[in-house]
Amino acid sequence: MIGRLKRPPSTAYALYIDADTPVSSNASDPNTPMRLLYRSLLVPLATLGLACEPNSARASAPTVADDEKALTQIEDNWGNALIKRDGAAIQAIVAPEYRGLDSDGNIYQLADILAVLKSGKLSVDTYRVEKYKVLVIGDTAVVYGFETEVSSYDKKDTSGHFCWSDVYLRRNGHWQCISTQETRLPGH
Repeated sequence: MIGRLKRPPSTAYALYIDADTPVSSNASDPNTPMRLLYRSLLVPLATLGLACEPNSARASAPTVADDEKALTQIEDNWGNALIKRDGAAIQAIVAPEYRGLDSDGNIYQLADILAVLKSGKLSVDTYRVEKYKVLVIGDTAVVYGFETEVSSYDKKDTSGHFCWSDVYLRRNGHWQCISTQETRLPGH
């Protein structure tokens, strides 16, 4: 019997050729064992190749411009969340393992930000970013910015001009900030 196609218990397909099947020497014969083998393997292998292709490659991947726009929007949302003391918005932006370094050399975490917002000690009246610079490398991004804010902490004026960098990771299609470093600029 020529080219019995059997489906083994796995999802793969195999072509079995009986040992007593004569091999045709006619190159135009479409039923030669080699032609049957090629035909029986070509479609399943091509289909397997498409099925193994990552979803991200089939779906249209975001462009660098898309990422830059998304990240600058996230930064704007962060400033607005500080003004509104919106802890839920901050939690959507900042990863659980987040660490920040402030101008005084203090290291803080997401829980510290949320506690300060909840206490009411931090008051941000205005938060204006003057310049963004975004660097995206795969699923990692660094956003640099210069901002001016009018703020107070525990009724002490903390207003000023700052530069900062935020490091983001893309997780499940969404950007999350994992680290911040901020510096108060002199003379402001």
